[in-house]
Parts: sequence; structure tokens; C-alpha cells
Amino acid sequence: MGENTGICYTYGYQDKPVGELERIIEHNHIGLVADVRARPYSARPEFRRENLAARVAHYEHIHALGNSGGLDTADGRWEPASKREAQEALVAMSLRIHQGESVLLLCAEPRAEQCHRSAIADRLRGMTGCEVRHLC
Repeated sequence: MGENTGICYTYGYQDKPVGELERIIEHNHIGLVADVRARPYSARPEFRRENLAARVAHYEHIHALGNSGGLDTADGRWEPASKREAQEALVAMSLRIHQGESVLLLCAEPRAEQCHRSAIADRLRGMTGCEVRHLC
């Protein structure tokens, strides 16, 4: 990992309070909270897009990285709806990481190994050499 390379964190919020997410963002100096849900809605109102945008610093829903095609957990394949838009989003995120900014990939699934955010994190690691930390 380069000296100025940011870290890619992943976080699944299911059954966790939004305050924990806020503490993680502050403690780890997260520069981008990338909501990678295909549909940024939740039965829990505090995790709906409009409420996260109002409450969480550096929040951005990145539709292009949503999991519309599913994740094949056997081989870690992730199929975004638009490969071109997903690639553009990954390049933009990788530039931020190269500039030393840390990002957090947010989804509902509590187990990183069963969530497409792991595949996204792996691609970012391949593009930037960044460290990946799965927080839950």
C-alpha cells in the first residue's frame, strides 16, 4: 500500500444503530460513505437514503455499484446493471483513494463475504493497492 493511499472499509448495517456508523466514520476519518445498495431504502427509517444523506457526513448513494445482478459467492463475481457506469464509479473512487481519502462501502448485509461490497472492495484493491478492512 502506498504511503498516501486511503483505506477501503466495508460495513453492513443490519441490526446496528446508525450512531455506530457515525462513530466509525469519525474515528476512521472516512472521506466518502458510498452506499452501494441497488435500492437505498430500508425498513429502518434511519438507513433510508434521504435520512442518511441528512445525518451522515460524506454520504453518497452510488447507484451504479448496486447489486442488481447478484453476487455469485462461490467465485465472488458481481454483476452491476451497467458495467460502464460501474467502471466509471470505481475509477472515481480509486482516484479518491489514491489521493489518500478513505472510503466506506455501505450495504445492509451484515456478512461481508456474502455481500457484493466485498467484490467492489476487491476491485478497488486491485486498482489502487489499498488495504481493505471489513468492519462487520
